[in-house]
Amino acid sequence: MKEMENIPRDNNNKNNNILVDDDENEKNKNQENNSNIIVNPKDISLNVKIKEKNFEYDNYLSEMFQQNFSVNIIILCLILIIMMLEYIYNQSLFTYSLTYEQNLQNSLSDISFQFFKILSFLGNGPLIGLGLFFILCYFPLVQTIMICFGIIFMVYIQDILKLFYADPRPFWINTILFQGKCETSYGNPSGHSLTSFYFILSFCYYINMIEKIKNNTTMKIIVYLLGLIIASLTAFSRLALGVHSINQVVYGSLLGIWGFLIIAYVFKIYDMPLNYYLKFYKEKKFINFCLISSLILFIIPIILYLLIDVESDIKKYNLVMSKKCPKKKEYKLYSHSCLAEALIILVGIGIYLGQYFFWYMIYKNKNESLSTNDNDNSLEISVNNWNKYIKEIFSSLSNFIKVCGICVLTLLPGVFYIMISGKNSSLRNIFMFKFGLPFFLIGFLSFGPCFYAFINVLKEKKNYFKYPEESQFS
Repeated sequence: MKEMENIPRDNNNKNNNILVDDDENEKNKNQENNSNIIVNPKDISLNVKIKEKNFEYDNYLSEMFQQNFSVNIIILCLILIIMMLEYIYNQSLFTYSLTYEQNLQNSLSDISFQFFKILSFLGNGPLIGLGLFFILCYFPLVQTIMICFGIIFMVYIQDILKLFYADPRPFWINTILFQGKCETSYGNPSGHSLTSFYFILSFCYYINMIEKIKNNTTMKIIVYLLGLIIASLTAFSRLALGVHSINQVVYGSLLGIWGFLIIAYVFKIYDMPLNYYLKFYKEKKFINFCLISSLILFIIPIILYLLIDVESDIKKYNLVMSKKCPKKKEYKLYSHSCLAEALIILVGIGIYLGQYFFWYMIYKNKNESLSTNDNDNSLEISVNNWNKYIKEIFSSLSNFIKVCGICVLTLLPGVFYIMISGKNSSLRNIFMFKFGLPFFLIGFLSFGPCFYAFINVLKEKKNYFKYPEESQFS
C-alpha cells in the first residue's frame, strides 16, 4: 500500500489506473474556472494540455499503435509472410517429418522420451493454469483479465485455423509414430506450440514488470531467453511424440510469438489503464461492439464446420482412431473436436458479461456501502489492487471457508460435461450444453458474481476500501 499512499486525491489521476468520471472532471473544472477572477495564461496552456491528454487517452489503442508506427506495420504484415511460407513448404515439410520423426523416436532413450511427454503435458494446460494463478495473485485485475482474454483468443484462432486447413497429424499417416495418447483434432497449426509461446512470453512480460527486474535490461533479456527455451522445448516435444509435423510446429510457434507482439507491444493491451478498460463496460457503443463481435466469432467456427466434408472425416477417423482410440465418443471426430475447442470463445464472452455485471454492482452499491461522496474512487483503486489483500483470506477460518465455497461455484458448470453423453445425445446438445454452456458459465462466474462475492468477503474482514492514505495497511 506504500505505492498507493503516494497517490494524490484529485480528479486528474488518469494515468494511475484510477476510475475518474469524465462528467465529474468537467464539473470540477467549471467550478475552478468560476472561482478564479484572474486568468493566468499558464493555466490556459495547462488546460489545453489536459484536453490534448484526454484526447490521446480516449484513443488509447491508436495512440499506442502510432508510437512506433513503422515497426508496428512490419509486425502486422509478418502474418502474411508466415502464412505464405506455411503454404509453400507445407507438403514438403510434412512428408519429410514422417521419416524424420520415426528416426527421432528410434534415437531417443526412454528417459528422454518421458521427459518430452512431461513437457507436452505442461503445454496442455497445467503450466498455463499455474501461470494464470500466479498472475491472478500478484498483478492488477486489468492485466489478469487481459491475459485471460489473450489466451482464449489464441486458442480460438488455433482451432479456427485447424478447421480451415483440416490437415492430418503425422501419426495418422505413419501409424508407427503413434505413442498412446489420443489426439483427435486436426494438426495444423500445433496448438501446444502456439499457446506455449504466447503464454510463456506473456508470463515473462509480467515477470519483467516486477520492481527489481523492470529497470534491469540484462535480467529482462535473461527472463525472455529462459521463456523461449521452455517454449521451444515444448514445441519440440510435439515432434518427438509424432503428433505434429515440422511445418505445424513452426507455424504454431510463429503465430504464438506474433500474437504476443501484437498484444503486448503493438497495442500495449497489457498496459491498458483501468479508466480505458472500464469504458468497455460503461459506454453503449463499446457494449454493442463487444457483443456483436462476440456473436460473429461464435458463428465463424460453426460455418467452417459446416463446410467440412463430415462423411469423409468420419471415414478417416474410423480408419485410424477406431484401432488406436476405440473408446472415444462421437464428438471426438477431427472436425467435431476442433469445433468443441473453438467454443472456448464462449469463456471470453462469459468473462466480458461477468465483468459488466461486476462493475454494474460496484457502481450500484458504491455510495450505499462505502461513501456518500460521489468523487470517492477508492473502491476502484482497491479492486485494481485486490491481490494485495489475498493473504487476508487465510487470516481467519470463516474467510477461508467462504472463499472455498465461492471457488466451488465456478466448478458447478462441469456437471453439464459429466451428465451429457456423447453417444446418447445429438451433436447440437453436445456442443451447446456439454461444451458451450459450461464454458460460458465458467467465464461469467469467475469474473462476475463469484468475483464480486470474493471482494465482499475481503471487505468483511477489514475496511479495505478507504482512500489509500486512510487504509489500515502499510
